[in-house]
Amino acid sequence: MMTCTTCGAAAVVQWRRRLPGKPGADGNTEPVGACASHSLNPAAASLVHAATCTGTNKGGACDCTPEPAPGDSFPGPAEPERRLPPGW
Repeated sequence: MMTCTTCGAAAVVQWRRRLPGKPGADGNTEPVGACASHSLNPAAASLVHAATCTGTNKGGACDCTPEPAPGDSFPGPAEPERRLPPGW
C-alpha cells in the first residue's frame, strides 16, 4: 500500500516527480503518494513535476511548474493495410 510521502497516511493519489539531475530523460521519475490532506487535484497529478516539488499546497495546486502534458505525439499502433482478395 502506498503512503503519503509527507505524513505517512494512506495515499489517495499518486503523481510523478522528476528525479534530481535527470531533466527530461524518459523514465527518470519517482512515484509520490499523497493523502487527502496533501493531494494534488487530478489535472495536476496527471503531470510530471519538478524534483523539488512538494505537492502539498492547499487547494490541490503545487509549488512548481509541471512539465507540459504530452500531446498526441503517440497516436497508437498503426492500422495494418487491409486488402480484399480479387473478386470481392
